[in-house]
Amino acid sequence: MTIRDLLSKKIFYYVILVFVSVLVLFNLVIFVISSVQYQQETTRKQESLVSMIAHLSAQEDETVLTAYLEHYVHNHQVEIVFIDNQEEIIFSNTNVDGNEQYQSVYYDELYVGEVYTNYQTSYLSQEYSFGFILINIFSILLFGVGAMVFSKYLKQQNQAILADLTHMIHEDQVFYFEELGKVNKLLIDAIHKERKHQQVYQDYIKTLAHDLKTPLTALSIYLEAITQKKLTLNQSVEKDINDEIKSIENLIPKMIEMDIDQLAYKHDVSPMILRLLKKYQDVFTSKSIQIDIELEPLVIEIADDDIKRIIENLVFNAFYYSEEGKTIFVKTDESRKELIVKDSGIGMDELTLKHIFNDVYRGEKASKYHAKGSGIGLKIVNDIISNAHGHIKIDSQLNEGTTIKIKFVK
Repeated sequence: MTIRDLLSKKIFYYVILVFVSVLVLFNLVIFVISSVQYQQETTRKQESLVSMIAHLSAQEDETVLTAYLEHYVHNHQVEIVFIDNQEEIIFSNTNVDGNEQYQSVYYDELYVGEVYTNYQTSYLSQEYSFGFILINIFSILLFGVGAMVFSKYLKQQNQAILADLTHMIHEDQVFYFEELGKVNKLLIDAIHKERKHQQVYQDYIKTLAHDLKTPLTALSIYLEAITQKKLTLNQSVEKDINDEIKSIENLIPKMIEMDIDQLAYKHDVSPMILRLLKKYQDVFTSKSIQIDIELEPLVIEIADDDIKRIIENLVFNAFYYSEEGKTIFVKTDESRKELIVKDSGIGMDELTLKHIFNDVYRGEKASKYHAKGSGIGLKIVNDIISNAHGHIKIDSQLNEGTTIKIKFVK
């Protein structure tokens, strides 16, 4: 079916269907309301009639009772049959066939007879029927006028849409309705892609902020160690401080340009790990922490910035949450494609392990031990490993230490 067919035929059919449905629903509601009102009114009239028959029957004046019933029939056009307690027909204006349903009549608990009434031929019934017919006529007229007005409006809109479509297609080409579905899918895909880019952008900003925190923390440790005379300001220390300043300077263009394309390539990451560990040797020395290094060639496909983030996050976490004089163990295993970082620090409880990869989450003990932590380091590591189709496993015991194993794709 083409769009032209849909606009010229189907929409009008749907409009007719909607109008008919509304008309039927409207009449159904009116019918229910009218039926309830009719039943209430006939019940009220019936109770009044029975009460008067009981009163007149108790007076044993048959002439007055008959005159009243004749007057009632004349005013209301209702069928009435009254039989007294002697089973004699006192009044009847209709044929009696014995199938009528009678209502017993009592006067102060004294049985005086039975009465049959039929209001279907009454003026009341005629009034309700006539009113219902008028409402139906009004509904049909309203439906006709509404359909004409709405059809005229739809025709104008259809002509405008068809005119626009004429500019979109060639004279010998048919534009099918299914193509609108394809366009809609492209729009939805574009929206999802834009949302994904926004999420990548936000994660990128968080990662850069965390990358900026690492050299700033190192500078803070250098300054504190020099101030407390735990470290001597010599050429080696000056070089390390200058390297940290350059690291900050290198991050600034990335934050300005927002370059989120980091190329991963297959290479041995062990030399870079060794350089990073030696780079922060003076930082570890400030707390008398030893680094036990056991590196095998580890060839994996990963970006340099990503392996740098992994090592800095894991090793600095071990540094922050270890007491003075402890040892941090760093190992790479070529056969298993694993990177292992182990410490004997404060460790983590089960609740912390359960939420450790949540954004900005820190365990209660970690927050007290190292108040300046951001809580996103391990999440960044986990995101990097997940994107590289790897797996991270954390084993930790409170007050005993933590072992982190990262398994890369072989």
